[in-house]
Amino acid sequence: MATGWTWPHARLLEVHDGDSIRLDVDQGFSTHAYVWVRLADVRAPELSEAGGQQARTDVETWFREHAPDGQVQLVTEKVDRPLEIRFRQSFTRYIGVVIAPNGAELNQYLIDSGYVSRGM
Repeated sequence: MATGWTWPHARLLEVHDGDSIRLDVDQGFSTHAYVWVRLADVRAPELSEAGGQQARTDVETWFREHAPDGQVQLVTEKVDRPLEIRFRQSFTRYIGVVIAPNGAELNQYLIDSGYVSRGM
C-alpha cells in the first residue's frame, strides 16, 4: 500500500468481525484517534453469515500470536484531491493494513486464510 499514511503506534480496542477492527491510533503529542479500520483487500463473512464467527476468531487468534499486547502499526490508504488529502473511507471506517511488531501482516494472514476481497 505505497500511497498510505503510516501510523507506527496503534493499539487494538475491539475486534468487530473478520474485516473490521477498532484501534487507538497514537498521533503523537498525547493526541489519539479512536477509529474503525476496514482491513484492505479482506472480505470476511458478516457475523450472521456462515463462517462469520470463525473469521472474528481468526483475527483474535492473529492478535494473540503476533501482537498479544494489541500494539500494531497501521498503514491507511489515502486519496489525493486538489489542495487536500482525504483518507479513503468505507462507511465510517478507514481502509488499512495492520502490521505486528514482528512484521506479520494481519491482512495477508486473512487473505491466505481465504478471506479475499471481491471488488472492494
